[in-house]
Amino acid sequence: MQFDSEKWLNTYSANSRCLRLERAYCFDPLPLSKLNFGKFRPARLRSFIHLTRLHDPSNDRAITVGVPLSGLRCTSCKPIEPELVRTGGGNSLWTSIPHWPFRFAVLILEPRHDDMVAKALTIAGSDSGGGAGIQADIKAFSAMGVYAASVVTAVTAQNTKAVTAIHPIPDDIVAAQIKAVLDDIQIDVVKIGMLGTPSLIAAVADALADYGGPIVLDPVMVAKSGDTLLADSAISALKSSLFKRATLLTPNIPEATKLVGGGSPQVQANALLELGVGAVLMKGGHADGKTCTDYLVTKKATKEYAAPRINTGNTHGTGCSYASAIAAGLAQGMVLTDAVSRAHTWLHNAILHADALHVGQGHGPVHHFHALWT
Repeated sequence: MQFDSEKWLNTYSANSRCLRLERAYCFDPLPLSKLNFGKFRPARLRSFIHLTRLHDPSNDRAITVGVPLSGLRCTSCKPIEPELVRTGGGNSLWTSIPHWPFRFAVLILEPRHDDMVAKALTIAGSDSGGGAGIQADIKAFSAMGVYAASVVTAVTAQNTKAVTAIHPIPDDIVAAQIKAVLDDIQIDVVKIGMLGTPSLIAAVADALADYGGPIVLDPVMVAKSGDTLLADSAISALKSSLFKRATLLTPNIPEATKLVGGGSPQVQANALLELGVGAVLMKGGHADGKTCTDYLVTKKATKEYAAPRINTGNTHGTGCSYASAIAAGLAQGMVLTDAVSRAHTWLHNAILHADALHVGQGHGPVHHFHALWT
């Protein structure tokens, strides 16, 4: 008898993301003693046969569940409402089978462990208006299918028109947040935004000292409203403490000018590379012309990403969102050029659909979830 494991798995996956099917076996009715599990040994046998965990020595993360072909449940999952199959066990984690023998399927199911979903950490300030900062980062990660963890560096009173107050989070609390996340969650990429002060920059650098993954650094200096978010005294600290750790730096034209002075995008990017960053994405949103062109510059090559300029004032949070979308690609294992290309296309469409949101009376946010709803 053939067990349609793929059909069942597709049905189950619609309700739970915790499992993936590795392989399946089907047995005709046999006495329990005659079943050949090979290297799999039942951990629990009773006259009432329950869903049973079986140990696979070759894969200590796998579980095997033995179930009747008439019903399927997982001992490691929470009950599902409504149940996929009613098998006499009620809405519980166990399915009771009142007799033996019966047709028997053995599924080897592997839990979706921490290393199976890309995870990103954003270290940034909070935007109470929701358009930029840590809120934009989380939305961008989510839109790209990446789990978002967050460390808040400052709380801003902010809307689409202005930043009216900034409350820095104490350096030790920021460091403690970073430690708490990294001690528990396998982070695939770190995106850094608003830091604000030299002491905070040093604290973040120290907290990330043992982190070996990619880091996307967005040198947030000025809000869309024109309010300053990074003190001039902190610029040298940013260069000395974090530039050499950065896989990618994502300045806009005003930020690049503050960091290394004027010049063409290529000249500015080369100057930034000399400071130790791995790559520079020079963003062209502040330039003139009908086409907006970004330049990804490494010591080996320069790649252009161009798109028609969109006539809208709703571009609040573009820098945060762009950097986070790129970081999401790196977390998912994409090479840098592909991560930038995907993020560039996504952001263009997020700006294109921004006017549909009707948020605020000033510079509204981009539409992070334009692919899902309008």
